[in-house]
Amino acid sequence: MKPVLSEAQLKRLKEYKFKAEGASLLDINVLKVFWGYLVEHIPMWVAPNVISFLGLAALVITTFPLFLYCPTATEEVPWWFYTNSVIGLFLIQTLDAVDGLQARRTGNGSPIGAIVDSACDIVAFGIGVTSCSVAMQLGTSPEWMFYFHLLCFSIDYAEYWKNCFLDVLYYNLIESNEYLAMMMTIHAVSAMFGPATWSTQGSSHLCTACPLLIFLMLALATKGASAHQTYPTLYYLMFGLAHAKITIVLRVADATKSKMPLIDPSMLGPAMLLLSSFLGDYVSEYFVLCMALMLVGLDLVVYSTLFLRESCDYLNISCFKVKDKS
Repeated sequence: MKPVLSEAQLKRLKEYKFKAEGASLLDINVLKVFWGYLVEHIPMWVAPNVISFLGLAALVITTFPLFLYCPTATEEVPWWFYTNSVIGLFLIQTLDAVDGLQARRTGNGSPIGAIVDSACDIVAFGIGVTSCSVAMQLGTSPEWMFYFHLLCFSIDYAEYWKNCFLDVLYYNLIESNEYLAMMMTIHAVSAMFGPATWSTQGSSHLCTACPLLIFLMLALATKGASAHQTYPTLYYLMFGLAHAKITIVLRVADATKSKMPLIDPSMLGPAMLLLSSFLGDYVSEYFVLCMALMLVGLDLVVYSTLFLRESCDYLNISCFKVKDKS
């Protein structure tokens, strides 16, 4: 299998230094003390990346029942489905913040850790956006659901794109923690008052934006397909994972100071849907959608696995173990 990182990228990754300035609203005023207290009770032998992946796993486990029982995003489920999602979002928010503190505490900060942290953020955002659309029953209005996802994914991609112009990651007052808090609020409202509450009717730096444009064009091109109305949960989950893969590749390209690929394998999923729309009844759109979702998910897992293996081997560090300072 072809490596995802070239020798030149690995060398630049080794030289990459994560720099961040500023803090978001919740970081400054609310959660900083809580995170500091929490990290002091985590054993020193727990690797920061383990914390990151535990947070993502918690989100996947808690939101899976919601996706399973709401395939059209029009269903109403018991309140505890939405409460589970709140718990999952809170856990990913907390553990994603604590992993960086644990890295500094154990002296195990690394370029891989910075990218793993961002990658978990990105995947969580994609899952969280779709879970919110389900909690708001946006499937009752496919137009709203489509543009809601389009807007959220564009904002998230743009947040990482802007950092390609800078050597420092600047945090604004509204960042991932605030977005996750908004998602938790949406699920909490649905749990307390029901989802009907939300009812609606009806490289160069510039080149790094090209994959987003292609992604958006594919999204717009497949908007006419019946899949986004018949199976909106699967449809937007597939786009969420594709968005996650593309944005993670952008993050890696930024860290390795390398060219952002114009075409990504994850775009094959939306492209398959586009092709199936021209074939009419000759092929099942549901089958194509399931295949596209599996392909995009597999591509994300394979790329992430290869990246971690290659970069960890090159830097001689372990992703899930705390390195002994001695």
